[in-house]
Amino acid sequence: MKRFIDDIAIEVIEAKLISPLGSIFSPVAVSAIPAELVTCIAGESEENRGQREQLTKQLDVLIKGSDTCKRFIGVRLLGKSGNWLVSLLNSRSCIR
Repeated sequence: MKRFIDDIAIEVIEAKLISPLGSIFSPVAVSAIPAELVTCIAGESEENRGQREQLTKQLDVLIKGSDTCKRFIGVRLLGKSGNWLVSLLNSRSCIR
């Protein structure tokens, strides 16, 4: 019985709420919306844009630092086995 009630609820939601969206958000209707309104509805705030740019710059610095670490890490003889290849493969970052 619960499954039947769930199915009926889904059918009503799809029929009454979701199906009219096709005519509301048709390509013609959306293209007629002013750019300012589109930006207001779907745009990114200045605060979020600034934060995203700052985080992108920080990510670039971290990636460059990681590349530098990887370039200068070299071959380290770690462990008692003396297997330099295993040591090199195990050392993927500067911090151990």
